[in-house]
Amino acid sequence: MILVSAKMVKTRKAHRCIGCGRKFPSGTVLQALVWTDLGIWSDYWCEVCTEYFGQHCQPDDLFDESGLRGNDPEGWEEVRVEIESSSSKEEAKEEDCTPEEQRQCTKQVLAEEG
Repeated sequence: MILVSAKMVKTRKAHRCIGCGRKFPSGTVLQALVWTDLGIWSDYWCEVCTEYFGQHCQPDDLFDESGLRGNDPEGWEEVRVEIESSSSKEEAKEEDCTPEEQRQCTKQVLAEEG
């Protein structure tokens, strides 16, 4: 397989992460991968699986149908807890902001995504 593209996208419909099998609703930011191998294939990876793969795998590593989560449940769970705890801290920071600070933060995020 040849990787054609990999980029972070805000999904327009629900997708299942190929790495862990969890389903994510539309509007979720996931990594979209496009592959070519006797056709064009696309996969979506959640933030946890993207980070786990970066920490524990090589670019040409393959995994079976149980995915990253099934092959190393303890290691995958450690990464999930780490990411979710840092996300919670960011959310807490946003909650402590004044309305003006929240508007500035939103503008900055939209500018980075655009």
